[in-house]
Amino acid sequence: MHVDLSQDDTLEFPDLPHRRRDRTSSSMDSGELEVGKEFSNKDSFLGVVKQYSIMNGVNYKVVKSKSDKFKAKCVVQDGTCSWKIMASLRKKTGLWEIKKYKGPYTCVAGVSQDHPKMDSDMLATLILPTVKADPRTLVPVLIANIHGQLRYILSYRKAWIAK
Repeated sequence: MHVDLSQDDTLEFPDLPHRRRDRTSSSMDSGELEVGKEFSNKDSFLGVVKQYSIMNGVNYKVVKSKSDKFKAKCVVQDGTCSWKIMASLRKKTGLWEIKKYKGPYTCVAGVSQDHPKMDSDMLATLILPTVKADPRTLVPVLIANIHGQLRYILSYRKAWIAK
């Protein structure tokens, strides 16, 4: 079976948790992270940051991750890229908020096809609705679906293992 990855709009994921609009955030709609964006919980925030990093080729390292704070910055620390993000839990509202953000990502190092943030948890969340609807869904179809959503070409191996 041949899957044409250039047909972005032919395959869609219904009800993707990472694509659903967070009740207080439209980060994915604008394609950019920004100070003041709020998220219902830490997982929601982390999902958006991961998805942003995959869609934009950002490779970041986590500097701090606690129950009420998160900080990450570009993995390359040679002064050429100053990308960083910091968010914390606002106790008054119970929401996570981006407190500091320096972007966009300007690192020339880039990220290989095998993006480190496309981990098994993220993949499982992305493909679960499709595989539940039809467990016989072929791996190339899953790859095309991920590409349609994230503009990211998933390796066959990662897709097969996730399935």
